[in-house]
Amino acid sequence: SGSWFWLWPLRNAQPWMAQRAMWRAGVALATVVCAARRGTGAARRGTGAARERDAYL
Repeated sequence: SGSWFWLWPLRNAQPWMAQRAMWRAGVALATVVCAARRGTGAARRGTGAARERDAYL
């Protein structure tokens, strides 16, 4: 029964660990998506500004 005593908390913790890992993966994904969107938006704005500058010249 000694081994059971050690295995029980581990078995109990598994779903919580998986949930935490999933949550962290979701947060990381959201961060990457936001960064990518912001990056493409800035790039688009940059090309737009360059085009405007070329039009002025």
